[in-house]
Amino acid sequence: MAVYLICYALSYLLARQHVYMLSGLVLITAALWLYWRDYRASRDLIHLRGLFCLAFVGGQGVSCFKLSRLQTDWAGETWLCFLLAVLAFWLAFEAVQRMASRKRECGSREHGSRNSNPFSGSGGHRSVLRQLEADSRLHGRHHGRLGPGLCF
Repeated sequence: MAVYLICYALSYLLARQHVYMLSGLVLITAALWLYWRDYRASRDLIHLRGLFCLAFVGGQGVSCFKLSRLQTDWAGETWLCFLLAVLAFWLAFEAVQRMASRKRECGSREHGSRNSNPFSGSGGHRSVLRQLEADSRLHGRHHGRLGPGLCF
């Protein structure tokens, strides 16, 4: 995240100096770095936070190119709102991910097995369904069926 904040500040300064192409390239590079960081950690090509950062920050970078004569410089509030949007999503995702991993660790200690990350790897949706089934059995909830032997 520190790399993103540095790139964002650099992009802001470059845009204020009317160096739009370099400003946009810096943001696109930051978007690629954020995606690569999440991909490298999870080995999941469709990592939600990575894709959000790639699309949102990359889109900002393309917008910074100022490809139209109709486009004007962004106000300081715009830069701040875009920064806060990425920070809020990144921090919320991190908090939820940590809570989920803590819950899985507690569950694996109780059952003597180690659960893998349900959102990563091949067949991640099946892992999520298995985790939901295990959680519902653990807590005695069988409200409905997701498929053969899968409860929620």
